[in-house]
Amino acid sequence: MDSYGIGQNSIHDKMDISPLDLRDIAVWNNVKLDVAKNNLQYDDDFEIFVNNFSRIFVGKKELKRAAQAQNRLAADASNLAHVLNLILQDEYKKEELIEWLSMLIPEFENIEVKQSNLDGSFEFFLYEKTHNKPFSKHLISDGTYNILSILAAVLQSDSPQFLCIEEPENGLHPHVIQLLVEFLRKKPKIWDIIFY
Repeated sequence: MDSYGIGQNSIHDKMDISPLDLRDIAVWNNVKLDVAKNNLQYDDDFEIFVNNFSRIFVGKKELKRAAQAQNRLAADASNLAHVLNLILQDEYKKEELIEWLSMLIPEFENIEVKQSNLDGSFEFFLYEKTHNKPFSKHLISDGTYNILSILAAVLQSDSPQFLCIEEPENGLHPHVIQLLVEFLRKKPKIWDIIFY
Protein backbone atom coordinates (compact mmCIF):
# COMPACT_ATOMS: atom_id res chain seq x y z
CA MET A 1 0.00 0.00 0.00
CA ASP A 2 1.41 3.43 -0.86
CA SER A 3 1.34 6.62 1.22
CA TYR A 4 -2.11 7.58 -0.07
CA GLY A 5 -3.73 4.36 1.13
CA ILE A 6 -4.07 2.92 -2.37
CA GLY A 7 -3.22 -0.76 -2.47
CA GLN A 8 -2.62 -3.26 -5.22
CA ASN A 9 -5.40 -3.70 -7.76
CA SER A 10 -6.35 -0.07 -7.13
CA ILE A 11 -7.91 2.49 -9.45
CA HIS A 12 -4.48 3.86 -10.37
CA ASP A 13 -3.30 0.40 -11.47
CA LYS A 14 -6.28 0.03 -13.83
CA MET A 15 -7.03 3.58 -15.00
CA ASP A 16 -4.87 6.33 -16.50
CA ILE A 17 -5.92 9.25 -14.29
CA SER A 18 -4.11 11.73 -12.08
CA PRO A 19 -5.30 12.71 -8.60
CA LEU A 20 -6.34 16.15 -9.87
CA ASP A 21 -8.48 14.52 -12.57
CA LEU A 22 -10.67 13.25 -9.74
CA ARG A 23 -11.84 16.82 -9.06
CA ASP A 24 -13.77 16.78 -12.33
CA ILE A 25 -17.22 15.44 -11.43
CA ALA A 26 -17.64 13.60 -14.75
CA VAL A 27 -14.29 11.83 -14.30
CA TRP A 28 -15.13 11.06 -10.67
CA ASN A 29 -18.50 9.53 -11.62
CA ASN A 30 -16.77 7.33 -14.23
CA VAL A 31 -14.19 6.25 -11.65
CA LYS A 32 -16.90 5.24 -9.18
CA LEU A 33 -18.66 3.21 -11.87
CA ASP A 34 -15.41 1.47 -12.89
CA VAL A 35 -14.50 0.75 -9.26
CA ALA A 36 -17.86 -0.93 -8.66
CA LYS A 37 -17.90 -2.77 -11.99
CA ASN A 38 -14.31 -4.11 -11.78
CA ASN A 39 -14.17 -4.86 -8.02
CA LEU A 40 -11.29 -2.43 -7.51
CA GLN A 41 -10.20 -1.27 -4.08
CA TYR A 42 -10.70 2.33 -3.10
CA ASP A 43 -9.78 4.01 0.18
CA ASP A 44 -11.66 7.18 1.19
CA ASP A 45 -8.47 8.72 2.59
CA PHE A 46 -7.21 9.35 -0.93
CA GLU A 47 -10.46 11.06 -1.94
CA ILE A 48 -10.32 13.23 1.16
CA PHE A 49 -6.72 14.19 0.39
CA VAL A 50 -7.49 15.04 -3.25
CA ASN A 51 -10.63 17.01 -2.42
CA ASN A 52 -8.86 19.06 0.25
CA PHE A 53 -5.61 19.72 -1.61
CA SER A 54 -5.01 23.23 -2.94
CA ARG A 55 -2.00 24.73 -4.64
CA ILE A 56 -2.20 28.50 -4.91
CA PHE A 57 -0.31 30.58 -7.51
CA VAL A 58 -1.89 33.99 -7.09
CA GLY A 59 -1.99 36.01 -10.28
CA LYS A 60 -0.45 33.37 -12.57
CA LYS A 61 -3.12 33.23 -15.25
CA GLU A 62 -0.92 31.34 -17.69
CA LEU A 63 -1.23 28.17 -15.62
CA LYS A 64 -3.18 25.32 -17.10
CA ARG A 65 -5.86 24.61 -14.52
CA ALA A 66 -7.41 21.30 -13.70
CA ALA A 67 -11.18 21.28 -13.35
CA GLN A 68 -12.00 22.30 -9.81
CA ALA A 69 -15.14 22.66 -7.78
CA GLN A 70 -16.34 26.28 -7.79
CA ASN A 71 -16.44 26.41 -4.00
CA ARG A 72 -12.65 25.95 -3.82
CA LEU A 73 -10.14 28.66 -4.69
CA ALA A 74 -8.63 28.06 -8.14
CA ALA A 75 -4.84 27.68 -8.36
CA ASP A 76 -4.50 31.19 -9.83
CA ALA A 77 -7.18 32.65 -7.52
CA SER A 78 -9.25 33.61 -10.58
CA ASN A 79 -12.47 32.71 -8.71
CA LEU A 80 -11.56 34.67 -5.59
CA ALA A 81 -14.74 36.76 -5.66
CA HIS A 82 -16.92 33.62 -5.74
CA VAL A 83 -15.03 32.00 -2.85
CA LEU A 84 -15.19 35.24 -0.85
CA ASN A 85 -18.95 35.31 -1.43
CA LEU A 86 -19.24 31.81 0.08
CA ILE A 87 -17.06 32.78 3.04
CA LEU A 88 -19.10 35.94 3.71
CA GLN A 89 -22.30 33.88 3.93
CA ASP A 90 -20.96 32.18 7.07
CA GLU A 91 -21.16 34.73 9.92
CA TYR A 92 -18.26 33.22 11.90
CA LYS A 93 -15.96 33.15 8.85
CA LYS A 94 -17.09 36.62 7.82
CA GLU A 95 -16.22 37.99 11.25
CA GLU A 96 -12.81 36.29 11.20
CA LEU A 97 -12.07 37.51 7.65
CA ILE A 98 -12.98 41.11 8.48
CA GLU A 99 -11.00 41.00 11.72
CA TRP A 100 -7.85 39.82 9.93
CA LEU A 101 -8.30 42.20 7.00
CA SER A 102 -8.55 45.06 9.51
CA MET A 103 -5.17 44.05 10.96
CA LEU A 104 -3.46 43.36 7.62
CA ILE A 105 -4.71 46.19 5.38
CA PRO A 106 -4.30 49.79 6.57
CA GLU A 107 -7.57 51.77 6.54
CA PHE A 108 -9.66 48.66 5.72
CA GLU A 109 -13.31 49.08 6.69
CA ASN A 110 -15.42 46.42 4.94
CA ILE A 111 -15.64 43.96 2.05
CA GLU A 112 -18.64 43.26 -0.14
CA VAL A 113 -19.29 40.78 -2.95
CA LYS A 114 -21.86 41.49 -5.65
CA GLN A 115 -23.23 39.16 -8.30
CA SER A 116 -23.79 40.45 -11.82
CA ASN A 117 -27.35 40.35 -13.13
CA LEU A 118 -26.01 39.87 -16.66
CA ASP A 119 -23.74 36.83 -16.45
CA GLY A 120 -23.95 35.71 -12.81
CA SER A 121 -20.26 36.41 -12.18
CA PHE A 122 -19.05 37.75 -8.83
CA GLU A 123 -16.98 40.81 -8.06
CA PHE A 124 -15.69 41.98 -4.71
CA PHE A 125 -15.26 45.52 -3.42
CA LEU A 126 -13.10 46.79 -0.57
CA TYR A 127 -14.13 49.82 1.46
CA GLU A 128 -11.58 52.00 3.21
CA LYS A 129 -12.20 54.43 6.05
CA THR A 130 -10.82 57.40 4.11
CA HIS A 131 -12.76 56.88 0.86
CA ASN A 132 -16.49 56.95 0.28
CA LYS A 133 -16.32 54.77 -2.86
CA PRO A 134 -15.22 51.11 -2.85
CA PHE A 135 -12.18 49.67 -4.63
CA SER A 136 -12.74 46.81 -7.08
CA LYS A 137 -10.17 44.06 -7.65
CA HIS A 138 -8.79 46.11 -10.54
CA LEU A 139 -7.92 48.99 -8.21
CA ILE A 140 -6.30 47.16 -5.28
CA SER A 141 -2.61 46.37 -4.95
CA ASP A 142 -1.10 42.96 -5.68
CA GLY A 143 -0.28 42.65 -1.97
CA THR A 144 -3.91 43.23 -0.99
CA TYR A 145 -5.03 40.67 -3.57
CA ASN A 146 -2.49 38.19 -2.19
CA ILE A 147 -3.74 38.74 1.36
CA LEU A 148 -7.33 38.15 0.28
CA SER A 149 -6.32 35.01 -1.63
CA ILE A 150 -4.38 33.49 1.27
CA LEU A 151 -7.17 34.21 3.76
CA ALA A 152 -9.76 32.80 1.34
CA ALA A 153 -7.69 29.65 0.79
CA VAL A 154 -7.52 29.02 4.53
CA LEU A 155 -11.14 29.95 5.32
CA GLN A 156 -12.72 28.22 2.28
CA SER A 157 -13.29 24.95 4.11
CA ASP A 158 -13.94 23.67 7.61
CA SER A 159 -12.35 20.35 6.65
CA PRO A 160 -8.62 19.75 7.07
CA GLN A 161 -6.69 21.08 4.08
CA PHE A 162 -3.29 20.66 2.52
CA LEU A 163 -2.36 24.06 1.06
CA CYS A 164 0.72 24.85 -1.02
CA ILE A 165 1.12 28.59 -1.46
CA GLU A 166 3.83 29.80 -3.83
CA GLU A 167 5.68 32.94 -2.74
CA PRO A 168 3.09 34.20 -0.27
CA GLU A 169 5.33 37.14 0.63
CA ASN A 170 5.02 38.75 -2.84
CA GLY A 171 3.86 42.34 -2.55
CA LEU A 172 3.57 42.20 1.25
CA HIS A 173 5.12 44.42 3.89
CA PRO A 174 7.38 42.45 6.33
CA HIS A 175 5.01 43.29 9.22
CA VAL A 176 2.05 41.89 7.27
CA ILE A 177 4.01 38.69 6.60
CA GLN A 178 4.54 38.26 10.35
CA LEU A 179 0.81 38.76 11.00
CA LEU A 180 -0.08 36.22 8.29
CA VAL A 181 2.23 33.66 9.88
CA GLU A 182 0.47 34.31 13.21
CA PHE A 183 -2.93 33.80 11.50
CA LEU A 184 -1.81 30.49 9.99
CA ARG A 185 -0.35 29.28 13.29
CA LYS A 186 -3.74 29.81 14.96
CA LYS A 187 -5.36 27.36 12.56
CA PRO A 188 -5.85 23.77 13.76
CA LYS A 189 -2.72 21.61 13.78
CA ILE A 190 -4.37 19.07 11.46
CA TRP A 191 -3.94 21.53 8.56
CA ASP A 192 -0.81 21.36 6.45
CA ILE A 193 0.28 24.62 4.86
CA ILE A 194 3.43 24.74 2.78
CA PHE A 195 5.02 27.94 1.49
CA TYR A 196 7.57 27.82 -1.29
